[in-house]
Amino acid sequence: AQVLDGSACNLGSIGHPNVCLRPCLYFAVGQCNNGDSCAFCHLSHPKRPAHLDKRHREMLRAMPLHQSAALVLPVLKRKVLELDSSAVTLALFAQLARACGFADGLAGNVEQQSPKPVREHRMLVATLKAMSLRLLLSSTGRTLAQGRPEVEAMAENLLCHLRSLASAGIASPASSSMDTRSLTSSQ
Repeated sequence: AQVLDGSACNLGSIGHPNVCLRPCLYFAVGQCNNGDSCAFCHLSHPKRPAHLDKRHREMLRAMPLHQSAALVLPVLKRKVLELDSSAVTLALFAQLARACGFADGLAGNVEQQSPKPVREHRMLVATLKAMSLRLLLSSTGRTLAQGRPEVEAMAENLLCHLRSLASAGIASPASSSMDTRSLTSSQ
């Protein structure tokens, strides 16, 4: 179940599971003293969330920006659009895509610009698809930045925007009925 309507049990749970923060370790053992003001999520998460391992991080770092963006942006685009397709969200994503070398931003089809993936790239894309939107934005934002703080800031702005929509209960209604596990398993 996703918490997109601002009724999260605490601040850290807003946007669960797509854009919430990582789970509260203290809540899991019944010892969180911060209650509703806790900055970490108090809702159920998978035991081991998908993340980029060292090999995947090194692979992304070794790729030219355009190639790594061609792998990451289609996955990111799909996850963002599942959550919200408002003009502001689309503009923030397009700004990030342009900063990564896709001159037409969101208007063009990012998927068509990526080369035929090799096995390692397919495995990387499968991992990216299994990651939460928050983790995808924060970890790949650093990779795509490649020393440019403005790109990392754009990824963070998009994440903050999506969290604010979730806390206000404005995220698209179609996303609230979807389960992200069923989406990633169907890919």
